[in-house]
Amino acid sequence: MGSFKKNPRVEEELQGELSMGLMLKERLEVAENIAQSTAPVDSGAYRDGISGVVLEVGSRWVGRLNAFDFKSHWIEFGTATGFAARATLRQACERAGFYIRSTR
Repeated sequence: MGSFKKNPRVEEELQGELSMGLMLKERLEVAENIAQSTAPVDSGAYRDGISGVVLEVGSRWVGRLNAFDFKSHWIEFGTATGFAARATLRQACERAGFYIRSTR
């Protein structure tokens, strides 16, 4: 009986598969819907400016959940003058099953 040898590049190779990109797109759509449904609404510009995008970068699929309203940064991270962070995008991604890691 032969022994099993794990491919040391299995995770890297899976990242480039089309099925991985499609799965990422499905999960990102869930996160987008969650973010839009939990976004604070004044004029609706913040909620309506939330959208997800999946791109193939090099040999990997990358997903981003963006908010394009000028207030987006304040809503996500808060301000030094007392506006509390809402973390709408982060919480939506976590609820959709994404693991958030810092890029710093």
